[in-house]
Amino acid sequence: MNNSLQNHEQPAPPRTIWHWRWVLLLGLLGYLLVLGGMSWALLTLRAQVLSSEKEPSQQAAWESWREAVARDEEPLVERRVPRSEIPPSLFLIKESFPAILGMTLLITSLLYFLLFGMLLGSFWRGKSPSQKPKKR
Repeated sequence: MNNSLQNHEQPAPPRTIWHWRWVLLLGLLGYLLVLGGMSWALLTLRAQVLSSEKEPSQQAAWESWREAVARDEEPLVERRVPRSEIPPSLFLIKESFPAILGMTLLITSLLYFLLFGMLLGSFWRGKSPSQKPKKR
């Protein structure tokens, strides 16, 4: 007889590319890459908007638009002159950036885990990673 059967040892389960620990580790790595990419994109966008603040043409365009709204005597749509001295995109980036970043990362996380769970479910087809393989 075989020595492994005499010692009543269980044979090791075969290792496959879909071994659940590796899949979860790769999922976590993908999650960190996605969050890092989204954070980098938002920080880059913020830097571009803040650098455009220094251009006098941007401020001049905003001021001319505000004046045009104030001069319009018969508008097709009722408009009010904005009270803000700075353009809306700059105001949004300066005042609300932490909230924008937080909500973006929250929504990205929810979508990532939803898609990751759907992928896991499609590959395991009803088998839980904690279930042991059936003996034949």
